[in-house]
Amino acid sequence: MGSGSSKKARKVSTVITATAAFEDAGKKAATGRDEGAQNKNKGEDGGNQYKHNGTDSSQNSNGHVLRQDNMEDTHSDRQQDGDQEQIPKEAVVKIQSVFRGYQDRQLLKKQSDMAIKIQRRFRRHMSQQTDDGETKPKEDKIEEQKEDLDKRRDDRENRARAWRDDTPELLRRKYSVHVGEKTQEEFKNFQDEITELRWKAEQQIERNVYGDTHSPRRVLFISSNVQKSSELTEAGLPDVLTFHYDFTKDTFENLIKMLELNLEAYKPGSRARSICFVSQGGPGVLYLLKKRALTVPKLKKESEADQVRFWESVGRRMSKVSYQDSIIHVMGNNVMGNEKGQLLFDSLETIMMPSVVKFKAPLELSEEGQEMISSYFDLPKYKTWKMRRYSKTE
Repeated sequence: MGSGSSKKARKVSTVITATAAFEDAGKKAATGRDEGAQNKNKGEDGGNQYKHNGTDSSQNSNGHVLRQDNMEDTHSDRQQDGDQEQIPKEAVVKIQSVFRGYQDRQLLKKQSDMAIKIQRRFRRHMSQQTDDGETKPKEDKIEEQKEDLDKRRDDRENRARAWRDDTPELLRRKYSVHVGEKTQEEFKNFQDEITELRWKAEQQIERNVYGDTHSPRRVLFISSNVQKSSELTEAGLPDVLTFHYDFTKDTFENLIKMLELNLEAYKPGSRARSICFVSQGGPGVLYLLKKRALTVPKLKKESEADQVRFWESVGRRMSKVSYQDSIIHVMGNNVMGNEKGQLLFDSLETIMMPSVVKFKAPLELSEEGQEMISSYFDLPKYKTWKMRRYSKTE
């Protein structure tokens, strides 16, 4: 392939050759026309002279009539054929090649434009496709455009300086201190050791105050929104502190006061061995009070600070004599129906630190579930309540 300059030179030479061919053909045609005009004038002069001499040009000696007009037409036709023969064949070939080259260039340009248009439309179509190969709906396109506009607006508002400043100002350097992963891990281990030491100290204090023979009481909270909650309250064991609270009126502060007063009444400074909450709920959600759903995101909101304080207070009221029995049971719902339920229990256990408390919600038909029920309820009364809880008769 040649360079760009050589291609340009060949193109210019082609144009010059074609122009010269056109000019040469035009000159020869003009010369032919001039010669034809001169011959015609000579013919007219000869005819007039013949008439003046008295000879009849329309009839010969044999009596045949010859038409002068036909002779003139034949003479002009022969003259035009001579003009056409005077055009060189090279000029014709050159003109045809130039015209064909122009047609080819126009065709290639049209094909190139169509290819560019097809590629543009294909790219636009592919940009509107989702990962599943489906076309994005119009609303999604509008939402994406709005998000882009909002992002650009935020970038303009939060840029380092305005577009125009009267005087240039040096930007302040932002120094950020990053703690390494190893340091974070050591700090976390150090915190865990402090929590463990604090828990052991409180355990030793409780043993020294109450002695090894002390047996903490179990606590049972039953919500009023449970079916036939009054009958379930009567099914509680005598040595279990049972509380039947109002689901719509009571607050978390009332529940804490109720727990503290009854533990103090049993023995001053006494703590709960385990606590069971019987209430409604769903997968990953627990409803202890009306309009106060307990979820992982709710625990992080400032509006749920009283609920966080409630669980912290419950953790402080749990006995540390035997950490194996320091359990909070949840009954009457399906809070462990998905992974969010386990995340909720893990979050509550973290809130209760340094108290080592475990949350459990076993199935009632399992061995662990049967053990849980027998720890808080009289089994015959509990079975009777379970059979009658959905009946409409009192």
